[in-house]
Amino acid sequence: RGFADEGREFLRLLVWLPRPFPAPRRFATRAAAAAEHASLRLANAEPFIRRRFGLSPNQEDVGVGVGVGVGAASRLALVLEMLRGVPPGVLARRERIPEPDLYRWRDEALAAGLSALSSSSSRSSADPLSEDARLERALEFLCAESAAPPVR
Repeated sequence: RGFADEGREFLRLLVWLPRPFPAPRRFATRAAAAAEHASLRLANAEPFIRRRFGLSPNQEDVGVGVGVGVGAASRLALVLEMLRGVPPGVLARRERIPEPDLYRWRDEALAAGLSALSSSSSRSSADPLSEDARLERALEFLCAESAAPPVR
């Protein structure tokens, strides 16, 4: 046993790195191919299904794969900063974007949030698994004709 010796001690360190370790090239290549395959297979899926699989919910982004929503996540982060009280002019200068874009993004984010909250309250509480069932069907569809080679 590695730690049967009472003179030894196991020490766990928690370290923050400036950036993650790079993925091995063969895994990154396979992941990109799988993301593109999933994006194409789920091209006509509902936006919430595409989001749950890590794909952009937008139809115009089909075939682009994972990571397309990074711009949206950045915009949401800016909107949240703005809602927390950071002056829009400061954000616009820092990010080098037009200030009117910030206001438009804020309005769109609030409208989308309101729409999501109002539609979730109108859903039937008798069928709470309908979203999960649709996700399972999408996963089965995605895996049915998987073109990805087996993991070695």
